[in-house]
Amino acid sequence: CNSASNHTDPGKPGGGAQAVRGVSADSIKVGGIVSMTSAGGYSKKDTDLGAKARYLRANAEGGVNGRKIEYIGAEDDGQDPGKNLAAARKLVQQDKVFAVSPMSSVTFSGADFLEQEQVPTFGWGTLPAFCGPKYIYGFNGCLVPGPGGSINQTWPEGIGQVLGGKRGKSVAIIANDSDAGKFGIRTFQQGFTSAGFTVSYAKASVPATAVPSDWSAYVKDILAGNGGKAPDAVISVMQTP
Repeated sequence: CNSASNHTDPGKPGGGAQAVRGVSADSIKVGGIVSMTSAGGYSKKDTDLGAKARYLRANAEGGVNGRKIEYIGAEDDGQDPGKNLAAARKLVQQDKVFAVSPMSSVTFSGADFLEQEQVPTFGWGTLPAFCGPKYIYGFNGCLVPGPGGSINQTWPEGIGQVLGGKRGKSVAIIANDSDAGKFGIRTFQQGFTSAGFTVSYAKASVPATAVPSDWSAYVKDILAGNGGKAPDAVISVMQTP
């Protein structure tokens, strides 16, 4: 993949390629976008540490085509859509990175900008932005399939084993009120339904910015969705401290 500055391959040092944003004769500049802080206390800061460690290893092994990876660290988007887009713009327009990796957040409002600027971007494929664009890639592929698409059935199969079967069993799925939570609900609901479970409740209703101090309202809502009875299993698709 190439940056927006031109349409040439970085090639090898001294190879005569035209200037590519973030690529010099001996280095490739990379930055990340990570939710290192949030209003609810949840943090993915270890993702940034993991990226640093992996790039150090890559450099110790010779880098990429003779170039060392210059990882400038990750911008903190605070799980805020506005900050996510601002972080993407800063990395590209101010820091002049070649690629964004990792992109680890429950929101990805900077996706369209990064795709438009042709910035190779890598992260967990838990949002639709990782499914289809040319320059945005999921570490583990696309985990948000379109209608009729295949999905990972690990959770339904595993819970079915715990419950002694899937047919006739009910599950409630609850998630944060965020982009990732909403698409997580869709994906998990599709998976459990196709596996034979009855999905009695599926809502992205828990605030993404703060952890509730009282969960009783959510419990009542889940019970109401199953005719007043507790479901056989409750699936949490949430990020909490």
